[in-house]
Amino acid sequence: MKLTYKSMHGFLSQPAANTVGVLIYGPDHGMVRTRAKAIRTTLLGDAPDGFAYVQLDEEVLKDNPTRLNEELCAISLMGGRRVIHLEVSSDKYAAVIEQALVYANAENYLVVTAGEMPPRNKLRQCFEQLKNVAALPCYLEAGQNLARVVRTQLEQSGIRAHRDVVDYLTSELGNDHAVTLSELEKIALYKLGEDTLSLE
Repeated sequence: MKLTYKSMHGFLSQPAANTVGVLIYGPDHGMVRTRAKAIRTTLLGDAPDGFAYVQLDEEVLKDNPTRLNEELCAISLMGGRRVIHLEVSSDKYAAVIEQALVYANAENYLVVTAGEMPPRNKLRQCFEQLKNVAALPCYLEAGQNLARVVRTQLEQSGIRAHRDVVDYLTSELGNDHAVTLSELEKIALYKLGEDTLSLE
């Protein structure tokens, strides 16, 4: 299923119960990483069991195409949920991934991360069209969306920023979501104990 902008944040905090996987893709690599971590934390908590989180890449599938299917069918020795994180750079293994999802254990959740994918990309189409998985795009933030991120992050740190501050930060940030958050965290630390941020 194709997630809309409005439904993205809700999905990150509570993935739809009928889904067994999500494709997180786009040109903003920092946002891809941040959102993948958010879903992992939502499903497994802040400090997941070592057996509950498995990370794979295309090299693993190249050497052993059935590995993903094995991981998605496996039952956790410790009980509870498992997250299988697969990093890909193309749709070369789209058929392998789609087939593995058919037999996925309900306690396992697949998170696929990738860079930018055009609309005709087979993997993107798979996650957009199937009902039990979701596609979550990560586009570069700009304009009002970026300004909203800046204001929200500063407000969460207890800082009120003048409009010219938000305008300035919006013009300087946005190429990578993780970098944007990191820079705003630095500002918050620098202004610790103060509640107002001016351009000066």
